[in-house]
Amino acid sequence: RQVAQEFEAQAAILTVFDRQGHVVTTVGERAIYSQPIFSPDRTRLAVIKSDLEIRTRDLWVWDLATGRGTLITRTHFREPTRWPVWSPDGSQLAYVALRDGFFGVYRKAASGEGPEELPYNHPGGAMFLLDWSMDGRFLGFSASDLSGGTVYALPTDGAGERKPIEVLRSQFQAWGASFSPDG
Repeated sequence: RQVAQEFEAQAAILTVFDRQGHVVTTVGERAIYSQPIFSPDRTRLAVIKSDLEIRTRDLWVWDLATGRGTLITRTHFREPTRWPVWSPDGSQLAYVALRDGFFGVYRKAASGEGPEELPYNHPGGAMFLLDWSMDGRFLGFSASDLSGGTVYALPTDGAGERKPIEVLRSQFQAWGASFSPDG
């Protein structure tokens, strides 16, 4: 019963509007969707689709002209897929997924074909994929922990795991507390 109530409260059909607020098209069945992002040519929509009954949270791509959906990932709620971004040419998707207790940056062909690749396995906590550089050479992501947050550029070239380049770091300061070497 709780699953049915949650579905009723959150489910929708994917609806694309023009700038004047008119419906252009609808795709997909009524479901729970999040984190939609258009392909660079605006012909496809990548979105996270949650299924409460079978407890999955997967990445799908919807072709806006045909309404055809393609499953990209097959994951369980305990290993969710999040934060999809498109490659500049629209041929690939990168996303963050939790696998074996670690967040990682993964990528896969936008067609859904072929294996999932793990360019980077993050040793820390949660991370958020931000974007793919226009030249296709880097994926931007951020990560944070109790000491602060960091923005990284992850090279996309090469094989195997890549080493991210730190771009920006911020430090958190506990409210009302400060540190002075003089005591």
